Amino acid sequence: MLFDWQHHSLPEPNSYFVLAEIDPVGKRISIRTYSPMLDTYKTDPRAKFEFRNVKFVSDRR
Repeated sequence: MLFDWQHHSLPEPNSYFVLAEIDPVGKRISIRTYSPMLDTYKTDPRAKFEFRNVKFVSDRR
């Protein structure tokens, strides 16, 4: 999953991608925020976090 946003109060370029890595085997979803223009990851708790022990639903029939 990819989410692209820009922070309007910061000077250009300031585009960030929010990357969601889904790991059903490890039962987690990891979120990271990256700027390809600045080549850096945001590290504050709102920009980098993880959901653990996620119960994924399977549609196996």
